[in-house]
Amino acid sequence: MEPLFAYGTLRDPAIQQKLLARTLAGQADTLDGFELFSVRLGRQAYPMIRPSSRANVSVAGTVFMIRPDELAILDDYETDAYLRVQITLRSGLVAWVYRQPS
Repeated sequence: MEPLFAYGTLRDPAIQQKLLARTLAGQADTLDGFELFSVRLGRQAYPMIRPSSRANVSVAGTVFMIRPDELAILDDYETDAYLRVQITLRSGLVAWVYRQPS
């Protein structure tokens, strides 16, 4: 199982059920040094994160344990509009997150 830090639509149980055919149980955590903003993809706005140089900026979210095959499903869902990278959370856990491409 792989830890995934989610801060937006992937926290929604309806989206989880639709994509993964299950609802995920998670643990709250925080990603420091990143900021949350909205990006328009097509006709809809979605949450996205990017690194921030501002002090005391963080993103609250949830860590879910995901199987490797589920990560592939989520990669398809997020498309190339997001980049999946590993980050270290405030708790010290290293997890995957979808962020703004560089």
